[in-house]
Amino acid sequence: MVLRYLYQFLLFLSILAISSYGQEGITLSRDLFKDVNSTLLNDGWKYSQGEDSNWTNTYYNDSSWIKADPHLYPDSKITKDWKGVGWFRLEFNIDSTLYNKALRIAFYSAGDIQFYHNGDLLHKLFPDKEKRYENLQNVTVVFNSESRQVFAIKFSNSNTEKFNNAGIMAGFELYIGLVDKFTAASYRYSSRIISFQMFFLGLTLAFCLLHFILFIFYREAKSNLYFAIFLLLYAFSTYYDYAHSIYSTVENFLFNIRAHRLLVALTLIAVVRLVFSLFHKRLNIAYWIFVLVVTMVSVFVYMKPLQNFQYLEFTNFYGFAIMFYIFGTALKEKQPYVWLIATGFLLVFITSLYDFFMDLSLITPVLEITNGYPFGLVGLFICISIYLSKDIANRNRLILEQERVVKEKELNEEILKKENDRKKFELEEARKIQLSMLPVCLNEFTDYDVCFDMRTATEVGGDYYDYSLRNNNALNIVIGDATGHGMKAGLMVATFKSLFSALGTELEIAEFLKSANDIVKNMKLGNLFMSMSFLRLTQAKFELANAGMPPCLHYRKKTNDIERIIIKSMPLGAPIENPYKLETRKIESGDIILLMSDGLEELFNEKMEMLGIERIMDTVVKNNLASSNQIAANLFSLGDDWRGKRQQDDDITFVVIKVK
Repeated sequence: MVLRYLYQFLLFLSILAISSYGQEGITLSRDLFKDVNSTLLNDGWKYSQGEDSNWTNTYYNDSSWIKADPHLYPDSKITKDWKGVGWFRLEFNIDSTLYNKALRIAFYSAGDIQFYHNGDLLHKLFPDKEKRYENLQNVTVVFNSESRQVFAIKFSNSNTEKFNNAGIMAGFELYIGLVDKFTAASYRYSSRIISFQMFFLGLTLAFCLLHFILFIFYREAKSNLYFAIFLLLYAFSTYYDYAHSIYSTVENFLFNIRAHRLLVALTLIAVVRLVFSLFHKRLNIAYWIFVLVVTMVSVFVYMKPLQNFQYLEFTNFYGFAIMFYIFGTALKEKQPYVWLIATGFLLVFITSLYDFFMDLSLITPVLEITNGYPFGLVGLFICISIYLSKDIANRNRLILEQERVVKEKELNEEILKKENDRKKFELEEARKIQLSMLPVCLNEFTDYDVCFDMRTATEVGGDYYDYSLRNNNALNIVIGDATGHGMKAGLMVATFKSLFSALGTELEIAEFLKSANDIVKNMKLGNLFMSMSFLRLTQAKFELANAGMPPCLHYRKKTNDIERIIIKSMPLGAPIENPYKLETRKIESGDIILLMSDGLEELFNEKMEMLGIERIMDTVVKNNLASSNQIAANLFSLGDDWRGKRQQDDDITFVVIKVK
């Protein structure tokens, strides 16, 4: 239901965005629609009250009628004297290129309409009285071979005050265009807008989840919490920004637009608070004055959200002044990576200028981008995220240095024990959070028996696995292995959890790996990489791409043999670029697919002998009749028997898929 309303609203926006022309005294021709998809017939309307059947005729003399705007805005000269019903006439000429041609009409109306063309009643539109607007695009007008044409409309709306109090149109608009271009262009435009908005909203929420998880890992780094709050408020403000036009009743319109205005105010306060926390500044009197000003202006805007919103926008200048002052003091103190945050805000400033110049028609859209501000915000999000990631890395180095100093000063064993116990507790909590993010054995699929299992070498492991379903019921499964263990590996796992949730179902396999590779490189985490296998299952086949992971094993029940699928490629984030190749295999009932990290294959026993992949393949073949979770359990038993008393050095992770 919401998507249907969203489509209708974006279709409305797409039509509003195209050019309109003054119609009085002009001749309509086919050339008028050469560069536009439709024309708003806005000027040249004449208005009268009363009732006369001759008013619909083509050659009726309406010279005594008054010129009027059919929108019926609060400041319209006819709105004050509106009696609930009125007639509107529009006279215009057409040239021979439109003789006997069919054109499409669309109304956006807040009331009842009876539409006449050259005296003939073409359509009646009676929208729900509670609706904000009603639109109709299936009215077709065929011009005859006479140059003079007349549209006559009887319009009724007995509740114009309700619409005017909300600051919205109480009358109607009429658009006309060529049939084929009218609908096709609107659909293309709305589809592109939906894609952009879903991408930006999903990316914002992914960053929000990532940094909230980082805050859970490092409670002392409160900047991650402030950043997550800022992102969440921005996401909600974006939602309500579109919701106030999606929902149709005037009451819902006012509620949603007021919610948007309040969330914008909270977002302004949150971003200034975030900048204070990034550079470890104490809140000063300027910040609290800013909070007071924004709060007072928000009350003013809440009363009239459409007319007074500009005043809330002016508070942006105060907020930017505070933030630039903090940047300046941080530069004087030579705090690291100040330029990174400044770059993010510079991107927002540049894209805002881009939108401003487009609004003034000083420039044309680049690559059909008509709203650059969201792209600037994405740049800001990335810059802040990288800055916070570097801050976490610095905290790790600081912890290591502190531990070295403690050892050098030979503090007593009791202090060291308490410190280690504290860290162990925190890591154990982090491990629980990490494991709670990962799926377990699944029996919910009709065609597959799937088991995920992992045994970490430390409290926080570097292995990762996940799954998702595409719209075509294809099953996506990923398994990854971050370099190292502990919190850095946990950070990489949390990052890929967010990336897979946001992009895994939208992109093709190679596109996802390419995007993930670029994001890891932009994070600049040094020698921290992620190996990954991406498997996509359908009813009769699977597709596989590999980025530095061990071979995938495919057991075929029909022939009772097992294949190693080897795809050579570099891990994600590696300095060397290489394409990600795709392998495809057919599957049948009883087949088994095993994805795994290198922990079991490279497991050493007490004699320093490596287990190897041959023993793993033999175990899969011997257990081909078992369930997926029993196969995983037998593989772990194989590893335990092999290593004996020797400690496990690396994480061991399996994804076992058995075709039912």
